[in-house]
Amino acid sequence: MTYLILILLILNLILLIRINSKLPGKDPVREAVERYYKEKAQK
Repeated sequence: MTYLILILLILNLILLIRINSKLPGKDPVREAVERYYKEKAQK
């Protein structure tokens, strides 16, 4: 039973991340990566 609950929680997290990534400016990972590359390009 606990494994099923964990799997459901993980699926919910993946769905939330996908929904957030579709909205502009709501993807912290992508923003961090872009910021990293911008800083690298400036140096």
